[in-house]
Amino acid sequence: MPFFIAIPDVQGEISQLEALIAKIEGRYDLGADEQSGDHRHGDDDHMSARKPKAQLIFLGDLIDRGEDSDATIEYVQALKQRWPHTQLIWGNHELQTLALSRGSDERGLTTPLRPGVLEFLRDEFVPWVETPSLLFCHGSPAADDTVLDPRDQKLISQIACNYAGLTEGWRGKFIVRGHTAGTQPARLGLTYFLDCNAADYEGTLIASVFRDLTIHELADGRRRALQEPRQSFPHEVSFNITPPWPLCEILVSR
Repeated sequence: MPFFIAIPDVQGEISQLEALIAKIEGRYDLGADEQSGDHRHGDDDHMSARKPKAQLIFLGDLIDRGEDSDATIEYVQALKQRWPHTQLIWGNHELQTLALSRGSDERGLTTPLRPGVLEFLRDEFVPWVETPSLLFCHGSPAADDTVLDPRDQKLISQIACNYAGLTEGWRGKFIVRGHTAGTQPARLGLTYFLDCNAADYEGTLIASVFRDLTIHELADGRRRALQEPRQSFPHEVSFNITPPWPLCEILVSR
């Protein structure tokens, strides 16, 4: 997959998510295959061939706070079935909901979920997604922190929702994360902060398109990122795909 499309904290905002996916699908081939049951024919085949291929990555906190968490999960389940390469990362709201289901005192959802959703949250999500030059996660990882894996309740290294920024990146890679809400997407050092507070009246849901960097581009990107430590982006913008930056485009739901 030449491109990775990161969607941060949806927070139950199903209408914004549907609008954003429609916009993404109009620009990118999200990798439907024969096993998914999504067969394109005729003109659709030619249209798909002209679109760049991309993989969806949800950065966690699909649920809670917003319009309809239950409908959001149902919609994402359908996306995962249609585009099996889609990746789902745990956010603190998913982890808290799973902890509550095991009798924990953690705060859970403000609204109940339909039967079967807990199994989906437990079995289909991962702590992070890593590529040669990028680390996608809900919050920033930290070498001395751990997160409980809900599938087997064993501690695994790296944290899913740490608050720290880690502007120096993670093991030499750029970090792409949600969790910490801002008014617009931004890069601080080697870390991209994407959450634009979709559940807030003045917030919006965005999708950010990234590409993997070559070894030489990554080295140049690290140097440039630390020389230019802060950069903010408009809610919707396209960039020239030139070294050394991995961010190519930002799409907005509204």
